[in-house]
Amino acid sequence: MKHRPWIADFRDPWIEKQHRPKRIQPLEQFEKYLEKIVLRDADCILAAWPGIIRSFELAVEEKSQVLTNGFDEEDFRGLKPHVFPKFTFLYAGSLFKELSPLPMFKALDLLMRIHPKLRQRIQLVLLGRQDAFIRDTIKKYELEYCVHIIPQIPHRECLEYILGADVLTFSVPDKQWIPSKIFEYLRASRPILAIADQDSDAVQIIARVNPGLCLASRDPEHIARYMSNLVLNREVSDCGIQNNRQLWEFERRQLAKQLAHTLDTLVNQV
Repeated sequence: MKHRPWIADFRDPWIEKQHRPKRIQPLEQFEKYLEKIVLRDADCILAAWPGIIRSFELAVEEKSQVLTNGFDEEDFRGLKPHVFPKFTFLYAGSLFKELSPLPMFKALDLLMRIHPKLRQRIQLVLLGRQDAFIRDTIKKYELEYCVHIIPQIPHRECLEYILGADVLTFSVPDKQWIPSKIFEYLRASRPILAIADQDSDAVQIIARVNPGLCLASRDPEHIARYMSNLVLNREVSDCGIQNNRQLWEFERRQLAKQLAHTLDTLVNQV
């Protein structure tokens, strides 16, 4: 029977996933075995970000390539940006302790104590599912008056919130994690606040697309100063996208072409 090449596609890590439920030891070992078999037998391995590939053995890296997540331009057609009543920092997506978002809340608390007049002018909107740690942290710093949780909503409505926000924010637990939301953030052409290290993969992608678009820090004082400058000086403007070749490389039609090329290459090798 003629060999049919196949691709193993890792949109997230399998074993090393940060918020993966804990397994009993026999099951954990069995899953590691399954992953090893998949990596060994696949003709090609795709990964959503470079860090996934870096976690593989060298022999596997040689047949691996990055195919990032991206954005679909069709999703943005006909949208109307949501109108917020206050200067709005928006986090879109699930947020939980493992993503290490604590500096964001500490910075917001510090900002409000230094500039109490901003209490009526600023808000942080968390759009999506939040775990108990996030809710407890909001209560701990008494931020209920300016942090608002909006449950999960349809995707197009979520994009309207993203387009209407003054600043978009995300948090990553390590230097390798690349949230899929950053590609829609880039398409929205809004400033980005990353609770991340400056040399993290996610921040480097943003810098490649639009240098200066993103502030990355885990220092609450640094984050608070950035927030203050944005709010007090209203230093927010659209960050042009139309002629940005690096941005459009992440549009899904371009990513589909990349995948098609990979499939053609595999077929021709048979």
